[in-house]
Amino acid sequence: MSKKTIIGIITAAAVLGGALVVGASSNNPKTSEFIQNVNSQPIISSEMAKEIALDEVQGTIDSVELDDEMYKQVYEVEVNTSDKEIEMKIDAKSGEIIKKEIDDDIVTTNNKSSSIISVEQAIKIAEKKTGAKVKSIEKDYDDGKIEYEIELMNEKGQEIEMTINARTGKISELEYDDNDEKLVSNVKTSKHISIQEARNIAEAKTGAKVKSIEKEWDDGRYEYDMELVNAKGQEIEITMDATTGKILKFDMDDADDDEWDD
Repeated sequence: MSKKTIIGIITAAAVLGGALVVGASSNNPKTSEFIQNVNSQPIISSEMAKEIALDEVQGTIDSVELDDEMYKQVYEVEVNTSDKEIEMKIDAKSGEIIKKEIDDDIVTTNNKSSSIISVEQAIKIAEKKTGAKVKSIEKDYDDGKIEYEIELMNEKGQEIEMTINARTGKISELEYDDNDEKLVSNVKTSKHISIQEARNIAEAKTGAKVKSIEKEWDDGRYEYDMELVNAKGQEIEITMDATTGKILKFDMDDADDDEWDD
């Protein structure tokens, strides 16, 4: 059954339903007030909602549920195809598909479904363009387009944000942290103290032994984050500038001072 035929049946049912309401109210005046509060246009059946959904998308019905939404009733229909799950919202009176959601990407009913690039393809495009490694990637729907929002980090420690059109594979946005590559290049060429030098400084300052040490890029510079334990068993955390060796933060269990006075 075509969509036009289904909508035609719904319209005819609405007219007939209105005529029945008028007849009932005239035969039984006592119930007229109640009948006036009844919707003059009846809702479509769940079976008709299924037909409308399958006329839109070829597949199998997984579930149909009647729900109230924004002062109107809608059927929420889930359809499974061979490669995706589709959720539709159908106006329970008019039979109009008011929303269609495919694999978490909301599209309007006027849009035709078309293939999108895979996550792996998006990663390949991003890494080839920047020479950096992807840290995170998320598929999102924005401004009528399906996009990949990607975060990367290059070997300089610079963070990069990129947006890729999921249908065309074109990069629509590209942003480098602080938008200042020269600054990051200078940081990269600066000499850093070694892990052993950082350990020696920390142990000399605290009299404790280093348990772990990690070099990270944070706040526009490289830092060493360290954990130490002293003879009393107190745990100490230190953040050290990897270029100057200056202790930026000192935190000891049960200590009042968080900052190290250097």
